[in-house]
This record gives sequence, C-alpha cells and structure tokens, in this order.
Amino acid sequence: MKITRITIHALHAPITNTFFYSQGYYPGRDAVLVELHTDEGLAGWGQCSGAPTTTPAVIECQYAPRLLGKDPRDWNVHWHALGGLRGGHYGIVSGLEMALLDLAGKAAGLPIYKLLGGAVRDRVKVYATGLYKLERWTSFEAWREGLIEEALGYRDEGFSLCKLKIGFVPVKDAQLVHAVREAIGPEMGLAVDANCAWDAATAIQVGKAIESAHIAWYEEPLPPTNLEGYREVRRAVAIPVSGGEGLGGLYAFRDMIQTRSVDIIQPDIIICGGFSAMQRIQVLADANHVRLLPHCWGSALSLAASLHFLATIPDGAPSITPTEPLLEFDRSDNPLRENLLVEPLRQQGGYLPVPQGPGLGVEIDSDSLTRFRVAKVMAQVGG
Repeated sequence: MKITRITIHALHAPITNTFFYSQGYYPGRDAVLVELHTDEGLAGWGQCSGAPTTTPAVIECQYAPRLLGKDPRDWNVHWHALGGLRGGHYGIVSGLEMALLDLAGKAAGLPIYKLLGGAVRDRVKVYATGLYKLERWTSFEAWREGLIEEALGYRDEGFSLCKLKIGFVPVKDAQLVHAVREAIGPEMGLAVDANCAWDAATAIQVGKAIESAHIAWYEEPLPPTNLEGYREVRRAVAIPVSGGEGLGGLYAFRDMIQTRSVDIIQPDIIICGGFSAMQRIQVLADANHVRLLPHCWGSALSLAASLHFLATIPDGAPSITPTEPLLEFDRSDNPLRENLLVEPLRQQGGYLPVPQGPGLGVEIDSDSLTRFRVAKVMAQVGG
C-alpha cells in the first residue's frame, strides 16, 4: 500500500454567537484537515493545528513530499522522519500522524486504540468546556446570569464538572466564579481557565480570591514559557495548577513537568505531536506523579482521536477509589464538531463512547466538508 495523493482542506464555519476569552474572540471556527489517499482506494483523515491561510502550503511544500509513495502502515517511522521527536511543525506532524494511523487501522480492520495496544475502557468521562463571555451579554448582570443558566444546563445534562473562562477583570472574574459555584452547588466540579492572561502576581491575587469556591484546577494563569511564575502560583495558591495545551514536542513538556511547574499537564493531540507524543508525555507525567488531562478544542476529528488515546490509558494512581481519565468536551458553538461527521459524537450521562470502527472509527460528511471548505490544496505522486 502506498500514499498516492494528499489533500489539504482548510475549513471555516461561521457561528451564531460570537464569544470572548481573555486573548480575543471567536466569530467562527476554523480547522485544517488532511486526507491521505492510497493506491488501494483507502483514505485516512487527520486534523492539523495552524493557520488555515498558511498551513496548507507548508504541508504541500515541506511535508507531503516526505510521505508520497510511502506505506502508511509504517506510521512510527514516518512520525520520526517528519520531526515528531526531534523537531518539526508539531501541529502538522500531529495531523499527518493521525491520518496515517487512520489509514493503518482501516487497512488492518482495527480501531486506532488497538494499534496503540488495546483499550481499557469503551467510554471516556468528559467535562463541559463553555462558560465563555458572549457578545450579546452587554452588562455584567447579564453575563453573570447567562453563565449561571449555562452551568446549570451542564449539570442537568449529566456532566460532573464544567470549566469557566476567566482572565478579564480580576475582581469581576472572582465574582463570577463564586456566583457559578453557588448556583451549581458543592457536588459538581468547577474548573477555571485564564488562557495565559496574567503575570504571577495577578494570578496569585485571583487564585486566592477563588480558593474558597473549591476549584478543581486553575488552568493557564500564565503563558507557558513563564515556568518560574507557574511555580510561584503553585506555592501561593491552594488550587491545582494546570497548563501546556499550546506546547509542541517532548522537550517543552519535559521542562514543564520536571520543574514541577504544574500539577496537571494538558497536551492537545493536534498540537503536541500526535498520538506518539501523547504516549511519551503520559510516561513523563506518570514518572513524575503529574496528572494528565488532555486539552481538546478542535473539530470532531481531534475529539475522536483524543477518545482513542484515552481509551488506552489506565486509571490514575493505585487506590481503592482510582481516578479515571477525563477529557475536555467543548460545548461552545462549533459546527465543525457538530456537523462534520455522518454520525456526530454525543455524550451520554457525562461520557463519550470510544468509536469502534476501523481507524478513527468516524466518517466525514462530504456535504459538510464542501460547505465549510474555503481552500483545497493537493499534492500527488508525479505532481
């Protein structure tokens, strides 16, 4: 089996409700998908991270020539050759490896989790990420009441934890956290995410102001390069600190984990370097007694890939009450999650089932692909 053609699809889906986080806003959702075709009629899909305007050209010129004519079942060989371990555009390597594994699984008639060594679970516990600031909330009161209504909705849907976006105005952030905690009660978990908004002093100030709200974790209070600042926050605030979603490559994660900068590491399978990187980061985390909770905020393909990875991970530290893995389930407006697949991934009582078909176990809806596609680039043998 040989790869004969690579098609890159740049997608954009407008959304109804523009929403804000600490670094900006989203008027729509974007994704770059790669489709690998073979001489045996099979196709494998993956999602890359990177700008839709430039990433397709980088894949076409720099990465496609390294895969064309190759056997996709040698996915581990290709991962190393593409720079997955020693340096490359990790967001592109992530998507190409996903597509290679999708192809390898389809060729073998096996789901990806089987290629990774087998599953210890057939469903993954998920938490609801949402609770952004919506454009239509024009007053603080509307913002607060909107968040409360949304959080209560997640509780009613069966989620055991939800994550609230902060990083705006420290005093208001703290007020919103306490308002949501009071509304949902003490039993439901609540995490907060500042998206790298602050310096260490501000992060400590906010962290101390929300400690009494029993926060599950304090996500990205600082940029990921400020490891000393992360350690300051960990020492000062009685909330587990998490980060790492934007990191790529093994060595950045090694530094964040081994310097004890975080309590929870959060690699993203379409950013860090793919399945192979996730496996290595998991080993680093286990060896240093750091919990791994993957970040997942892309299309339905990145969600499916994350489910396959977490299907292979055993429960946490040995205990009579072990901690099962937990996956982020983005609930914000995202047609590329809801409409990209023929059969969308749906949570059931706070869990997502692991796809059981060959490869990723999901099928791209061709009509949706056409509707959301804004650019298409192809590279092929002899092209």
